[in-house]
Amino acid sequence: MDKSKVVNDFKKRLRDLRTEKGLSQDKLAEELGISKGAISYYETGQRAPDIVVLSAIADYFNVTTDYLLCRTEIKSPDLNKQAACKLTGLSDDAIEYLSYLSENGEIETTNVISEIITYPTFDCAVFYIRRAVSHCKNKNLRAEASGDEKKRIRESIKFLEKYGYELCEPSDNAYSWAMKAYEAFKYIIDDVISNISGTKGFVLRCNELAYTTFADMYDSKRKVIMLDGGNNPKKE
Repeated sequence: MDKSKVVNDFKKRLRDLRTEKGLSQDKLAEELGISKGAISYYETGQRAPDIVVLSAIADYFNVTTDYLLCRTEIKSPDLNKQAACKLTGLSDDAIEYLSYLSENGEIETTNVISEIITYPTFDCAVFYIRRAVSHCKNKNLRAEASGDEKKRIRESIKFLEKYGYELCEPSDNAYSWAMKAYEAFKYIIDDVISNISGTKGFVLRCNELAYTTFADMYDSKRKVIMLDGGNNPKKE
């Protein structure tokens, strides 16, 4: 075991948790019942807490000791939420939100979420966002889809083309990929509202003004490709 790495990982986690909670070092020491200088020593890596203090810190922030030691990215000590995070790959905050919705009977919201993530173009939209992010981080870094993801994206494109949506290959830059993500999500939003409400052809795909206005916010000189002249594509 690399002791210096463990100490460095812990000091960063402790500092992050403390600042997220808006606590000074003195206030945290007071809350934990330890000396004021102890927190400073921990956060500078000059000392490491004993097992009793480590457990107290974990309990105070409602995280696991494994999280404090950077052995996991899952904060919650709740075993069910840990299992949900591992199963889905979602963050603690996402699982916490979904759990809150379920516990409070927010059926309409959970229905919307279910419709969005199971919609045929969801994979496309997420991949476009990843490409845009990769360009923002580094022009030379390009997100690549896995074999299974490529298959789902091809199916998404076929779905769009079937209903009159012309998918043009975007230029290889962040703006272009972001706009394609917007287009894909626009379809998702439109059909999710239609599916849940029982109506056909909501407003987003037929509202040319809203679509062009969105694009103009980013670059008024770019040509916006409209869908079927601004009309709602006909579904079979």
